Amino acid sequence: MMPSLELKLPTDLARDLETFLETNFQVFWEPERTWRATLYDTFDWRLYKAGTLLQASPARRGFLWSWQRLDGAIRQEIWQPSAPGLLSSLQDDTLRQELQSIVAMRRLLPWVDISYQERLCRILDDETKTTVRLYWQCGQARACDSTAEPQPMPSILRLRGLRGYDKAFHNLAKSLQTFGCSPSEDNPLQRALLAIGSPRLPGDYSSKPQLHLEATLPAAEAARQIHRSLLDTMLRNEPGLRRDDDSEFLHDFRVAVRRTRSALSQIKKVFPEEPLGHFRGEFSWLGSLTGPTRDLDVFLLKMVDYRRLLPDAVAADLDPLGQFLIAKQRREHRKLVAGLDSERYAQLIESWRHFLGTDPGDEAAAANAQRPIISLANERIWKLFRRVVKEGRHILEVASDPQAHAIALHDLRIECKKLRYSIEFFRSLYPPRQIDPLVKSLKKLQDNLGNFNDYEVQRDKLSGFAVEILQGAKDTEASTLLAMGRLVAFLADAQEKERLGFEARFMEFIADARYQQFERLFATR
Repeated sequence: MMPSLELKLPTDLARDLETFLETNFQVFWEPERTWRATLYDTFDWRLYKAGTLLQASPARRGFLWSWQRLDGAIRQEIWQPSAPGLLSSLQDDTLRQELQSIVAMRRLLPWVDISYQERLCRILDDETKTTVRLYWQCGQARACDSTAEPQPMPSILRLRGLRGYDKAFHNLAKSLQTFGCSPSEDNPLQRALLAIGSPRLPGDYSSKPQLHLEATLPAAEAARQIHRSLLDTMLRNEPGLRRDDDSEFLHDFRVAVRRTRSALSQIKKVFPEEPLGHFRGEFSWLGSLTGPTRDLDVFLLKMVDYRRLLPDAVAADLDPLGQFLIAKQRREHRKLVAGLDSERYAQLIESWRHFLGTDPGDEAAAANAQRPIISLANERIWKLFRRVVKEGRHILEVASDPQAHAIALHDLRIECKKLRYSIEFFRSLYPPRQIDPLVKSLKKLQDNLGNFNDYEVQRDKLSGFAVEILQGAKDTEASTLLAMGRLVAFLADAQEKERLGFEARFMEFIADARYQQFERLFATR
C-alpha cells in the first residue's frame, strides 16, 4: 500500500502555499477542478464505524459512487444510474455485497452536500518524473435538507506517495509540517458536519445503552441514568419511526421500550413502588402498540430469503403475499402513528421524563435505593445466570417430549433476554476483557433460542395470512397458497434443527470454564 497522509492547511498560510512549494520543490500544477458530492451513511453510522465513507457525485452518466477509507483512499468506484439509498439497486454485485454486509437492513441516508475545489500539484524529480501527488482541497458544506448558505470547510492537503519514492514522500510531509501544517485527525464527513454546526456527529449513536457507571454510585441514581439513556434512544428514533423509511427506527424504538420494561422489573426496590405500577402498565401498552408493525416489517425484510427458499420457477408465486404484507404494514403503521399522536403517549413521555429528573420524596424508603450499584448488579446477574442454568438443565431432561421441550425453550429465551439486558445495563462496571467473552457466549445461546421462537412465530403468522388473503381476494391463485404452504414446511424443518441444536449450544454456555467465569465476576465480588 502506498503511503498517504492528510494535513490541515491553516487559513493564514493558504496564500503562501504555492510560493513555498515552488521555492523548495520542482512542481507541476494541474488545472483546478470542481465537483459536488453527497456523503452517505446510515442513521447509526455503520459505514463510519467500519472505517469507511461513501460519497456520490452527480454527472451526466448518473452518479459516481466512491467508497473510501476514512483517510480518503479509494476502495472502489462505480458509475450508477441512481444515488445511494436502498442497496438492492446497486448493479455491481461485489460492491453491493460488501456494503450490504456492513449496512445490513438499514437505509443509506444523505447527510451533507459538499462542493469541492481541488488542485493537483505533482512533485517532480530531476528527470521530471512525478514522485508525490499533493491534492490541495477546499470545500463548502451544507446539510442535505437545508437551503442555508454553504459553510466553508478547512483546507486539506492530501499527500499520495508513489512506489519507489518513499523518501520524497517523507521529505514533503516533513517540509509541510515545518511550514505550519498539522496532521488531520478527522475525515471529510466529520469536517463537513462540524462546518455546518450539525447536532449529529459520526459515531454519536448506538442502539445499546452507552453508560459509564461508577461502582459506588447509589443504585437509584444508576437506575435513573439507565432509564434516561433508554428514553433518549426512544426519542431519537421516533421521527424516523414516523417517516417509516427505515425499519430499524422502529426496531430500536421497540427494543428501548422492551429494555425499559426489563429494567423496571429487574432493578428492584430502588424507586417507590406506587408510581412504578403505572409506568409498567404504560410501557406494556407502548410495547403492544409497536408490535404489529414490527412483525410485518420483519416479514417484509424476510421476503427475499423466502423467495430463495423456493425453486426459481415458483418464487414469483409469493408476489401476492408481498403485496398483502405491504398493504397490511401501511395500515398498522398508521395505527402506530395515531397512538404516538395520542394524549396517552404524550403524558407517558412527559411524566416519565419528570420522574427521572426529580428525586421522589420517599425514595429513601426503597430498600435498595442507596446500595452501591455494583452490589445490586452482581446480585441480580448471578441470580439470573443460575436461573438460566437451572432451566436449561431442565430442558435437557424433557427433550424427548417435543411439546414440553418447545414450551421450556420459550421460557428460557425470556430468561436469557433478562440476563442479557442486565449485563448490558451494568457492563461498564466490569473489565471488558472479562465480560465480553460472557456476552459473546450468551449471544450464541440466544441466537439458537431466538431462531427457534422466530420460526414458530413465522409459521403461525403465515398460516393466518393465508386465511386473510383468501378472505380478502376471492381470485387468489392456488399457487400462492401452495408456495406459502411450502414455506411453512421449510420453517418447520428449520425450527426442528434449532431444537435439536440446543443441547450443544447450552452445554457450551455452561461449560466449566464459563460457569467459573460468571462465578468469579459476579458471585464473589
